Amino acid sequence: MNPLRISALLLVALLSACAWHADTDQHAHKFFDEGKDMILSALKRQEASETQLKDARAILERHEQTVPTEIAGVFRKQRALFRGITSGQNSEQLSALETELHRTNEQTLRSIGRMHEELAVAVGEKTWKAAMADLDSRMSRHFRD
Repeated sequence: MNPLRISALLLVALLSACAWHADTDQHAHKFFDEGKDMILSALKRQEASETQLKDARAILERHEQTVPTEIAGVFRKQRALFRGITSGQNSEQLSALETELHRTNEQTLRSIGRMHEELAVAVGEKTWKAAMADLDSRMSRHFRD
């Protein structure tokens, strides 16, 4: 496995520090809840109507049934890869762990993307884009290039 790729994976894993907590399910739910609050707050700042907010809440609540579980799966796969790296597993074993992490991560991102697409339809593309620009601006303070 490419050392640069391992370094990048470790960086991603370390940035998602909540994945290292003993209870990944609890942290995944906290991550989702904080994201839900951030989305609803951003929509409010863009003066979304009560109907739009109600529809957005319904979508978020529906996805709350599955998305946190998927996020927890990513956290578990990150842990497994980190354990593999720190326990001296060979290239083939590490590659298998990374492949599984990638598969789980991709599945989770697709689920989150579908949720975001539903939200965009529910609140309207203009409101959604403005709310996401607002969130991007706020989050860019934490994730600088």
